[in-house]
Amino acid sequence: MSVEKYATVGKGLLVPFILLTIPFALWGAANNMTDFMVPVFKDVKNMTAFQSSIIQSAFYGAYFLMALPAAILIQKTSYKTAVVTGLFIYAAGAFLTLPASQADSFDFFLIAFFVYAAGCAFLETSVAPYVLTMGPDETATQRINLAQAFNPIGSISGMFLGKILILKNLTSPTMEDAPNPEMTTEGFRNAINAVNFDLNATKAPIKALTDAGVFSADTSETEALATINEKAGIWAESLSSVDLAQRTEKFKELITEWDLVAKLDTEKQTAVVDAFQNAKLDQFKSQLFEISTQLSDLSITEKVSAAQEKMVGSESFANLSENSINAVKSLTNNLLESQVTDLSFVVKAYMAVGLVGLIVGIVILIKKFPVHKDSEDFGGLGASFGRLMKNGNFKFSVIAQFFYVAAQIGVFTYITPYFVEYHTGVSTKDDAASYAIAGMILFILGRFIGTALMKKFDPARILTFMASTAAILMIVSILVKGNVGAMSIVLSFTCMSICFPTIYGLGLTGVGDDRKLGGSFIIMAIVGGAVLVPVQAILVDTFNVATSFAMPLVGFILVAIYGIVAHKKEAEIGILHEGES
Repeated sequence: MSVEKYATVGKGLLVPFILLTIPFALWGAANNMTDFMVPVFKDVKNMTAFQSSIIQSAFYGAYFLMALPAAILIQKTSYKTAVVTGLFIYAAGAFLTLPASQADSFDFFLIAFFVYAAGCAFLETSVAPYVLTMGPDETATQRINLAQAFNPIGSISGMFLGKILILKNLTSPTMEDAPNPEMTTEGFRNAINAVNFDLNATKAPIKALTDAGVFSADTSETEALATINEKAGIWAESLSSVDLAQRTEKFKELITEWDLVAKLDTEKQTAVVDAFQNAKLDQFKSQLFEISTQLSDLSITEKVSAAQEKMVGSESFANLSENSINAVKSLTNNLLESQVTDLSFVVKAYMAVGLVGLIVGIVILIKKFPVHKDSEDFGGLGASFGRLMKNGNFKFSVIAQFFYVAAQIGVFTYITPYFVEYHTGVSTKDDAASYAIAGMILFILGRFIGTALMKKFDPARILTFMASTAAILMIVSILVKGNVGAMSIVLSFTCMSICFPTIYGLGLTGVGDDRKLGGSFIIMAIVGGAVLVPVQAILVDTFNVATSFAMPLVGFILVAIYGIVAHKKEAEIGILHEGES
C-alpha cells in the first residue's frame, strides 16, 4: 500500500513558521540557563542540593500555573496575541533579576525566575499548537520536531552564557585565597579555624580521599563517612586546646598522620588536607547563608554590618580573641560582597536574553500573520475538556510528559555535579560545563536526525527506542560511575533529543480542535520538573549524585511504554508512515 507524501509546512506559511521557531530557541536558552542556576546558587549561597533545587520548582511550577491561562488567552484572542504576551512576560522576568541582585534576595530571584518561566509557558502553550496547524495532520509530528530542532540551539546558547559569563567569573574564595588585600591568608585561616567543625555535616573530603586512593570507587558513602568520623572525635578533641593561629598546621599534622593518608605522596596528602579545610569554609558559608536570609530586607551595607555582629555573636565563634573576631568579620564582609559580584554576572546573562525576547516580541507584534478559521475557532472549554478526558492516549501523553520533563531537567541539572564527583579528568564546574555543552551538541544533532528519520519510520517507535536506550544509559551511570558513567550521561542527550516534541505531537493525535486545550495540559505537565527534581536533590543529599539518576531512569521507562501505546493509537485512526502498510 503506497503512502501519499505531504508537505512538512503548508503553502504560504513558511515565513510565519520561521518566525515562530525563534521562541523555541528562547525558551531553550531559558531552560538551560536555569539549570546552571542550581549549582551557582548552591556555591554562592552554600545551599544544600534540595535548597538550590527550589529554583527549578519555581521555574517549572510556573508552567503548571500559567499554561491554562495562556490557553484561555488564546481562546479569547489569538495565537499571535499569546505569543507576543509570552515574549513580553519572558523579557520582564529576565529584567527582574537586576533588582533581585541589588536586593541580594534569593526569594526575589525566585519571583524573577517564576515570571521568566511564565513567559515560557505562554510561548510553549501558544507556539507549539500553532505550528501543528501549519500543514497537514500527517506531518504534524514531523513539523513540531522540525520547529523544536531550534530549541536546543537556544539551549546551547544558554549553556555558553552560563559557562562563559557566569561560571568562569564566580569569585567565592577557597582556603588557598586571601579574600581581599586588607586581610591576610593567616587571618582568613583563623576565621575558618574558629568554626566548630562538624565532619558529619559535609561529604566534601570523601571525593578527595577516593581520588587519592584511600577509598576505592566501590566504597559506599556510608562506609566512607563512618571511617572519617571515627577519626573526627579524636581530631576535634586535639584541636580544642590548640590556639586558633596554630590550628591549620595542627589539623594538617593530624590528617597526614592518619595511617590511611600517611602512605600517600605529598601531592595527594595536600589535596586531602585542602578538602577538609574547604569543607570548613563551606560550613562557614552555610552559617552565613542562614543569617543573611534573615536580613533580606536590608541594603548590602546594612546586611554586612548586621551579619558580622550575628556571626561573631553565635556559639560557633564564642570566646574568640579580638584578632579572630576581626578575621570572622572580614571574611563575612568578603563573602557577602563576593555574592553580590557573582550574582551580577547572573544578571548580565539574563538581561541579554531578556533584550532578545523583547525585540522578537516587537517584531512579531508588527508582522502580519495569516488567520485560518480552523486554527482560531475554539469552542467551549467544558466540552473540549470532556472529550480529552475520554481520550486514553492523550491522558497517557500528559503523564509521559510529566515524567519526561522531570527526567530531562534532572539530567541537565546534575550532569555537572556528576562529572565533578566521578570523572577523573574534571575538577571544576567550569570543566564539567564543557561536557554538558558537548551533550547539547549531540541533542541538536539527534533532533535533526530524528526529524529526518520520521519521514521513514513511525515517530512512536522512534520514541520507544530512544527512551529505552536512555534508560539503559541511566543504569550505567548509576552502577558503573567513573568516566564510563559520566559519558553515558552525555550520550543520553542524543536519546532525549526527540522526546518532548514527539510526546507532544503524539498526544494530540486525532484530537482535532481540542488541541488548543489539550496542548496546554501537556505543557502544564512540565511541572514534573518542579515536583521530581527536588526528589532527585533529596537523593543527592541522602545518598550520592549517581544514585539520584534513578529518578530520570523511572521517567525514561514510562516514556518508552507510552511510545508503544501511541503507536497503537496511530494504527487505530489510520495514520500510516512510509515503510508501513
